[in-house]
Amino acid sequence: MISYYDPEIKPRLDDMPGNGKLTSPDIQNEILQIAASLLIRKIKTELHDETDSFYAMLADECKDVSKRELVAVCIRYMHKGMIKERAVDFLETGDMHANAISVKILHVLEPLQLDPKLAPATPKSKLTLLQQMQTKKFVFILVMFNRLFEMSDYATKGLQCSTISVSDCIDLIEGLKENYNTLRKTESDFIKLVTLTDDLMKKHDIINWDVTGSRKRRLPGKFGDSQIESTLGKASPVKDNSNLKNIMNNVLDRQIMELDTRFKADTYVFMKAAAALLPRSSTFGNNELIQPASTHFSICVEDAEHEVFVQQLKRKVTAGITFPSLVEVLDSCPTDIFPQMNRLLRALVTLPITSWTVERVFSTVSRVKTGMRASMNTDRLNSLSLLSFERELTESLDYKDIISVFNTKPRRLLLYPSKKKWSL
Repeated sequence: MISYYDPEIKPRLDDMPGNGKLTSPDIQNEILQIAASLLIRKIKTELHDETDSFYAMLADECKDVSKRELVAVCIRYMHKGMIKERAVDFLETGDMHANAISVKILHVLEPLQLDPKLAPATPKSKLTLLQQMQTKKFVFILVMFNRLFEMSDYATKGLQCSTISVSDCIDLIEGLKENYNTLRKTESDFIKLVTLTDDLMKKHDIINWDVTGSRKRRLPGKFGDSQIESTLGKASPVKDNSNLKNIMNNVLDRQIMELDTRFKADTYVFMKAAAALLPRSSTFGNNELIQPASTHFSICVEDAEHEVFVQQLKRKVTAGITFPSLVEVLDSCPTDIFPQMNRLLRALVTLPITSWTVERVFSTVSRVKTGMRASMNTDRLNSLSLLSFERELTESLDYKDIISVFNTKPRRLLLYPSKKKWSL
């Protein structure tokens, strides 16, 4: 395409042998893979640029336009005092079980030479559905979930914020649990939901309590080897408000259980340790809170080192210096004076708080692989997406390095000499 407009490139292409123009899709893919590999090499250099580095891996799953299951993998680490979150690979997998994904993610670590131990309906069915929607049970569930989403929205937005502190994360999560427990125990809140439900029913001329079908629900095939822990969602007749109360309690119990499962007490040790190192935290200076994290990372912080460091931060706060996050605390912790505190802070700062970087990677994938490019294979998508997402590193790549690596690969092409001299 460029040759149509560039007077220097066009004669070179015209003079090249017909079987050696190096413009085939295979050659394009190879050059893209080389460029992407050089980009990964830059990330590897940053990862190993400093001794005793910590890193964290982030992974998330999505489907591209051709319905392929992709897992995006990112690396979070510190380099020259700055937090970096880099995309390093896209994995195509048809097996979404944890073991299969773990094996593929560990495979990503190999070129980076990282130690894994350091990684923290038919018209009839439509009519049936409409009948089920025109019931008090359905309207109440809508009203209830609207209330639950209103309560969880603040926590969701807060946890997605890239500047949120770990202490604020704990407050948001625990606050959401308390709100759910309060909603479950307070009768007046339930009455408000029922009143709003009755108002909506009157507005839309809904009079039925429930329409319960007798057809047994089939479990999706992908859950065939799963164990059912709850009967939430199973059809049960609703005849009065007490049945609605049971539905709400079941939903709230499930929500609270999920929060307790995802945010167990032992997962708070890192968050509590980080909060204990933030001067604006109510637990600042609590040596006991940092011990579990120190033990996990095998970092021995002596009491004397911790005490002197805390006193130094207190003096800086008195002088008007603010520490909005652990990054600023780390900047005030010289490694030659507080070596173990510096290591602990770098380990805690490396832990990811949100998944927004991985979600941005998926946005890049959707821009690269559109409906007109649905036949693009995963290798090409991987290279193009990495080069696009890590534009900062891509712009620093030297084209000579790409060509040099390309020339080192063996070619099984029989090139016939041309009458005219040509060169790349």
